[in-house]
Amino acid sequence: MLSWFKKAPVVTSYSFEGLVSVHTQLMRYRELPEATLVELLRVLSEFLIYSDQHSSETFFFEYFCEKNMMALFVAMMGGRPLGVRVQVQLLQTLSILVQNISTATSLYYILSNNYINRLLSCRHFRLDHEDVRDWYVTFLKAVSIRLTIDTVQFFFNATTRTFPLYVEALQFRHCPEIQVQIAMKTVILNVLRVPDDRMRRFLTQPANLVYFLDLVAQNVALARTLQAHAGARDRFEYIEDKLVDQWYYLQDILQVPMPDLSFCLGEALFDSYLTHLLAASLLPNCARSKAPDGISPLLALHLLTQFFSRSTHTPLLHATAVMLLHPEMQHSTYMTAALGLGDKKTLSRAASVDAALDSPRVRALGTLSSSSSSGSLEIRRNSLVLSPTAATRSPRSSMAPASPTAALPPVVFEPHNVDGCDVESCCLQRPFPVGSWPLEDAAAVVFDVTGNWYRQALLALATSSDAALRLATFALLRTVLTHPSAAAPGSFVSLQIALDVLTHMTATGGRGSSRAMAPLAPPCWAPAKADRLRRLLAAFQAKVPMELAAWEGAVVAATRDADSSAALSVEWAMLVGPPAPPTARIAMLLELLVALDRLNLLMLDGRLLADELAAIGRDAQEDSAVLRRFFRVGDPLPLAERSLLPCVLRSDVYCLLNADLFVVVRPDTRDRTLGHIEVLEPLYVVATEWQEKTDELRVHGGTTDVTLQFPIASMRDQLLAHLDAMRAQQIDRKRSAIARLLAVQFAL
Repeated sequence: MLSWFKKAPVVTSYSFEGLVSVHTQLMRYRELPEATLVELLRVLSEFLIYSDQHSSETFFFEYFCEKNMMALFVAMMGGRPLGVRVQVQLLQTLSILVQNISTATSLYYILSNNYINRLLSCRHFRLDHEDVRDWYVTFLKAVSIRLTIDTVQFFFNATTRTFPLYVEALQFRHCPEIQVQIAMKTVILNVLRVPDDRMRRFLTQPANLVYFLDLVAQNVALARTLQAHAGARDRFEYIEDKLVDQWYYLQDILQVPMPDLSFCLGEALFDSYLTHLLAASLLPNCARSKAPDGISPLLALHLLTQFFSRSTHTPLLHATAVMLLHPEMQHSTYMTAALGLGDKKTLSRAASVDAALDSPRVRALGTLSSSSSSGSLEIRRNSLVLSPTAATRSPRSSMAPASPTAALPPVVFEPHNVDGCDVESCCLQRPFPVGSWPLEDAAAVVFDVTGNWYRQALLALATSSDAALRLATFALLRTVLTHPSAAAPGSFVSLQIALDVLTHMTATGGRGSSRAMAPLAPPCWAPAKADRLRRLLAAFQAKVPMELAAWEGAVVAATRDADSSAALSVEWAMLVGPPAPPTARIAMLLELLVALDRLNLLMLDGRLLADELAAIGRDAQEDSAVLRRFFRVGDPLPLAERSLLPCVLRSDVYCLLNADLFVVVRPDTRDRTLGHIEVLEPLYVVATEWQEKTDELRVHGGTTDVTLQFPIASMRDQLLAHLDAMRAQQIDRKRSAIARLLAVQFAL
């Protein structure tokens, strides 16, 4: 039970004699039956809350202080072990007191004289019993809420270096009960947020950082558990939810204004989780020393995307973006990558990559990368050894706090070699059930072991023969480049293909119409990357379905002013289940087409990409947008000057003619010049059925299935001819535009 008492229980009357009687009986607590002792504790809490809420009755609390009843509570728990019911009631009473006491005098008495610390440290509480444990954690949480710069002196002793509230909360860090975990984390965050320098120095001592480093280990363990359940959707989603909750907790800790703690935790996350597990799992690594409990490239891409989607800690985002995307700085320290790049406003959203390449800032970055990486990189035969730990790093700055993190083993990367790869250690001989490198992709890619191989792996995965890997890679790159806090690599040196393409797409102000863009000359790097770009475009054009509804939905999503990250959300089930939904695959292709068009790299034969998209996503008639708006809002539609065909659908209705939509309008009962749209469907989704001997017409498709009755057969035939003609025109227009987009060629 972890709920809070918002009000003290109500008793019929409060008198000084009653309080004296309660105290007198409590003094004989050793002789009282358990039920009586429980009731006395409950009534005592009611008296105290009543006194605190009524200024004229302060003598109740004065008597409580005079008789030193807090010391009595300590004595009760310090003697013979009390029964479970008594312990629960005592913890309830203490929780009620701490939460409901409002005056400073009362609160300071409750917290003073070390009473709370002695109760928290008491070893007679039956914490193995569920009710006692839950109320004990509730008491911890109530006390932590009262922590301020003024009250922390009652809990933290800087001389003896003891902090019972913090220490006792940590004993529940592995409790399987979710609510207990939540309460414990709340206590830790409340402690960290108190701006007391002495307490913070105590918390950031190496011995006290073990808990925070254990959180990083939990992240790694959860990621490996996800890999073990990658094929079980329900179990995977449950574990992924736990990992998401863990990330939000870590993010709360990172945002606390404690630079030493933020640095040590960020460094541990960067080294152990983001680099050694996720980034290293992107590689087709045939090294013998490669950890056998890694994860698949597909899961690594997915978890990296989740990280960039949910994290807001700028140094960690900067460091991870640099490690993954910078051509030369993958082997830099966390401090160099996270804190040495400046603000995103300075680095990102350059007008073009061409201008950014000549900027002094980029030249400075190149110098920084070459100097910071010396001594941390070693080439052994055909493999590259990288260690981001202290053993191979340049000496730390004096600003960096000491970290208790154990030195991680070096990352050894041996690219797959068709001719000389050892069969026993070859990564392709032990693939994961889903999401491994395809054999032909691993054989085709050539790694420059002196460059950033994580970046090279991402660029290769962007054009993988595996559609799920392409989709996951594209989603990751898009998420990195559109994150509001991450340092978009628009100003980094020599970014290739998808990175340049996506950078231009975001640097020009997000989505928008190509018509509004001034013509651009192809960038200087485009001819050298033409083959790679051509393969990228062909990979995304391949196997895209000709489903009009999916295309229309994707075009509408790509052209409206919406949250770009939400529009590109890629869930795990989309990657490992059946083929990705058509809308998702089409959305990725449209993102790429828009980016290439803005760079003037598409061969459109004088047409505008915006016009092609409009032919798919919009109706030919402007009045269709008006009809959609009236249908969505529910306002009455003016019927004057509209072509109407009367029919019956339970009662009199009209079918609209000369429209790009199938529309049924029911006239208003008071004003028949107005009508309410009951049915609205695009013509390409509906089908018609009729019988010669009746005057009925069934129209079904989408969310519609209606049967209309007509006064005479010729009126039915008129509507049928109209629907067939308009539907054929609509389908032909949309299919032609889609075919042109699927056939568009790279311009160089």
